[in-house]
Amino acid sequence: MKKFSTLIKIAVSAMLIVILALSMDIKKIAGAIGVFRLPYSIPALFLIAVAVLISAFKWQVLLKAQGIKIPVSKLFKYYTAGFFFNNFLPSSIGCDGIRVMLLKNELASAGPPAQPSLAAYAGVASSVVAERILAMATLGLLGLVGALFASAPSRVAMITLACVCAAGFFSMAVQFTGFTPKFIAQKETKLATIWKSFASSSAELRKKPFHILICLAESILFQMFVAFAQQAIILGLGLPALALGDLFYVSAGASVLAMIPLGVNGYGFREGGFIYLLEPLGYEGSGAFAISLLFALFVSVYSLLGAWFWVRAKKDKGENTPTPVSFGTGRAATGASVHG
Repeated sequence: MKKFSTLIKIAVSAMLIVILALSMDIKKIAGAIGVFRLPYSIPALFLIAVAVLISAFKWQVLLKAQGIKIPVSKLFKYYTAGFFFNNFLPSSIGCDGIRVMLLKNELASAGPPAQPSLAAYAGVASSVVAERILAMATLGLLGLVGALFASAPSRVAMITLACVCAAGFFSMAVQFTGFTPKFIAQKETKLATIWKSFASSSAELRKKPFHILICLAESILFQMFVAFAQQAIILGLGLPALALGDLFYVSAGASVLAMIPLGVNGYGFREGGFIYLLEPLGYEGSGAFAISLLFALFVSVYSLLGAWFWVRAKKDKGENTPTPVSFGTGRAATGASVHG
């Protein structure tokens, strides 16, 4: 069933790409990509790497809020490894699942006396979910702010960005309450214990508002650097640079469409988003199509680094090498409220 679902997503993305390409002059698309100046690939790749590094710092802050301390260098490697799986090994696990798995292995390898509890593992999962929700909320927020200064904002795009922003902040509020339905709270099954542990870890984040504010700022920075990477690609194609308002609006709007889970890694949806949002700004569809494809290409090229990090992580696990992991005294780290 999972393989069938993956095949359907590949088919949807391929169909959208073909439809978009056929609706334009394919020679123009090839010509637009062909004039890309390779020196601009360096700032594009660098800005993508910086964006991932910012996400690693954000993840570290969320973990620290729950008493779990891990070097940002390791989190950066785990994030990049997750990107590799997203881009080259489509599966039901995905980037976030790989990050949780690698960090759980990291905690398990720490050994006594810092033996992690179920609550520490729940802290890992809740940090990843919170980080994802914060990214969604700030994506919508930056897009809306950009739309206020954009040259020709679309009403449909603005409504969509507003919905994404509201959904992100609402989801964040729900998670941070540590909500647990009554029928789950009264049970002692394995699944109920996992839910309660996750909820308890999430509630810990609510007690650290300063950490959350830092994460929000870092999330906005992440979205900005993604947009700057796309600007580098635009300049590399010899197209006029977008004003900041237009850049943030277009980048966020296309990213929102790429989040639609009907295709593979946003292919087809992201290209359609760039075309729809850039044409009112005077960019030809072929140019917009080229921007999107090259951005996806550079993200994929960068994510190849994740393959190396993944191999190293598996090797380290096999050698049972101790890692510098420490656990704080907060409930989420010690399991004071929920025992595994």
